[in-house]
Amino acid sequence: MSSSDTSTFDFTPALEAEAREDFESALECYNQAVSDALSPQQQSEALFHRGSLYFRLGEYRHALNDLNNSVKQAHEDCEYLWEALMNQGMSKALMGDLPGAEGALLKAIELSPGSGIAYLNMAGVKVRMGDKQGAVLCLNIAMKAFEQQDDPAGVEAAKDLLGQISNA
Repeated sequence: MSSSDTSTFDFTPALEAEAREDFESALECYNQAVSDALSPQQQSEALFHRGSLYFRLGEYRHALNDLNNSVKQAHEDCEYLWEALMNQGMSKALMGDLPGAEGALLKAIELSPGSGIAYLNMAGVKVRMGDKQGAVLCLNIAMKAFEQQDDPAGVEAAKDLLGQISNA
């Protein structure tokens, strides 16, 4: 294996294009990265970035296709796997695949058990599945995680959803 097989693609131009909201240019860069990938890990990372952009643009079918393939190819210790699982879970939820969303979010929680946002998203899925008790449990965990992360906005979001569940 040559050293280029393990090098990473420079995503800087694509990320800068995204920051400028030049999504067409960013997508072109990600498409090039997917086609130029020299290893499954490089392709996984390129698919993660492209899938995340599709998610951001609300193109959930495209996002899910890329994120599914990214997660399949990713090493368990890669830095973007948690975010890929979160975006995969939310794409599935938005497309109505609640059991699939729950599965992806559970994997994200396994990777980062102290993540308040993962538990908050899981609570939203649980509510949509009709599992109020599970949602309340997730929200209580989310609130504790957000408190530990000194994230008052996260605590407030969890409290708001908890209030909505209590009033329903």
